[in-house]
Amino acid sequence: MPHRRSPSPTRTLSLCCCQIKAAAAVRTLMPGNASFVYSNLGRAYQNLGNFNKAIEYQTQRLAIAKEVGDRAGEGAAYGNLGNAYESQGDFGKAIKYRVLEQLSHSVALLLTLSAAASSVLGIWSL
Repeated sequence: MPHRRSPSPTRTLSLCCCQIKAAAAVRTLMPGNASFVYSNLGRAYQNLGNFNKAIEYQTQRLAIAKEVGDRAGEGAAYGNLGNAYESQGDFGKAIKYRVLEQLSHSVALLLTLSAAASSVLGIWSL
């Protein structure tokens, strides 16, 4: 299997700038897509070592996920925020966001199971 080269920081930053413009344009039309773009931007900035920017974009992603009711997206955003804070050395916030990640995933699973039970049994829903 060939070795994959990592993109250069300059190229990555250039791509980030293009994605910022795309996210702004998409935000009002397709919030789910904007959430995905913000997540990628956050991860790219974290890989570049710019943890404040990473946190900024993951926070935007979290806001969109909450706005559209995307529980899985909320959990992923919490996890990415935990990673960024850990990389920044703020372990208290890292733990907080990791706990929120687990809670969010648990709630998403509970809602999915509730919907399935309601569908099958026709008797229960949250």
